[in-house]
Amino acid sequence: MEVIIVSTRYFGDCLLSAALSVAIKSEIPDALVDILTFCGNETILENISSIDHVITMPKSLSVLGIIKKFIHKRNYYDWALITQTSDRALFPGFWVSKKQCTILRLRNHLSDFKFGLLSHPISSVQGHWLDQQSLLLQPLLGHSVFVDPVAPSNPSLPMKVSSFVYKGEYVFCHPFSRYKDKNWGDEKWRTLFSFFIEKKFNIVLTGGPAKDERQRIDRLTAGFDTQRILNASGLLTFGQCRNVIDKARLYIGVDTATTHIAAATGVDCICLFGPTDVITWGPSPKQRKPYSEKLAVQQNGNVIIVRNPDFLNCHLCTRHRCFINHNNPLEAICMQMLSSQTVCQIVDFLFKKSDPKFK
Repeated sequence: MEVIIVSTRYFGDCLLSAALSVAIKSEIPDALVDILTFCGNETILENISSIDHVITMPKSLSVLGIIKKFIHKRNYYDWALITQTSDRALFPGFWVSKKQCTILRLRNHLSDFKFGLLSHPISSVQGHWLDQQSLLLQPLLGHSVFVDPVAPSNPSLPMKVSSFVYKGEYVFCHPFSRYKDKNWGDEKWRTLFSFFIEKKFNIVLTGGPAKDERQRIDRLTAGFDTQRILNASGLLTFGQCRNVIDKARLYIGVDTATTHIAAATGVDCICLFGPTDVITWGPSPKQRKPYSEKLAVQQNGNVIIVRNPDFLNCHLCTRHRCFINHNNPLEAICMQMLSSQTVCQIVDFLFKKSDPKFK
């Protein structure tokens, strides 16, 4: 049995799609399971053993380019599980497989024509993204299965990082998202850093190698003791991040791919959540339960979601633009006004719950 998972989106979507491979391997151990994704996404799939091969393609590849790239793969796979409904996902999945399964979304005459080319289109349902995507497995396996999240892994750490994490207890902080509307204010992060240092925790701070992220980290860490905060921005792969998170006392981050990794590890995880639909995209722990859109603070396994209680019913953000924040529409006002005091209180409660002697 040869199966290909098609995920032509970004890091977080690709990681969640990879979870389907575990379910397939558990039911059909000798199946070959590959994943097709955009160039660059392979980094978040580091050492996920249930994936046999990662096949990449450029985001800008045309239909003719797809045919040229996969000319020798025509009908190679028995099944394609197509996790997005864009042409960049549907056409490669259709081309390389005998049977295809995708979830019907955004119905119109053109999309109905495209879906009609596929062997097993499935009606969409509400719920977490992993629960929605688990429907793709039904035609293949003959029954429904629960899909748990997966995480990359790489235990080999740079010396600068490995020496720091063994100095004492630390928390792992990731303040960055691809989209600015998911970010939290700099001064609020600095307040949180001061709280952690006061409580005798060191801090591992991560981000990407991009110039704007490096500059923001310089602002976030200015004036703090460099013996207490490690700037690991650009030093770690996603797999290495996972292994540093594994040893952390706590992970705290915004709505981004690294937070999905943290949720899958089982480590205590706080996610600062803004305009994104929490029911669909809330970071999934193992054996997750449904999230609620009506709660400002909610716990799901090892994950605590924190949202601004004043904006729970606000759904005005469109294409990562906040129409309430007239000064800077790229920044969601629900995130910028999320209280650092509230977050510190939740952290304090979590620490005391796990260690009654904690002060």
